[in-house]
Amino acid sequence: MELLELEMRARAIKSLLNVEKDPDVDKPETDQAEVDKPEPDHSEMDKAEKETLEIKKAEENDKVLTEAEIEKRKKESEEKEMMRKAAEEEKKLQKARQALMSSEAKKREEEEALERKHAEIR
Repeated sequence: MELLELEMRARAIKSLLNVEKDPDVDKPETDQAEVDKPEPDHSEMDKAEKETLEIKKAEENDKVLTEAEIEKRKKESEEKEMMRKAAEEEKKLQKARQALMSSEAKKREEEEALERKHAEIR
């Protein structure tokens, strides 16, 4: 089953590459077996494969994506990725701040306890 999925992906990518190289070439007619194929599982696909599949679906539905639309989608996905990374970085910084604050508080408590001991000894 995985082999079939890989082969389908390879064909899709290859056809997209051919379309990009020579956009004037009409795409071949699909046979009924290809139309009846079940959709592949998208949970394990990476971002590039999802974009490729999205482009292929749009072409199959006779929706021609212009270069501007493709660039717009790529920019949007890049912006989302940057925002996600910034949010992750902010979370890491917040955790580090909290760890530092708790560490400083613990150190203060230890110093105060030491000062009380010294005061008792005197």
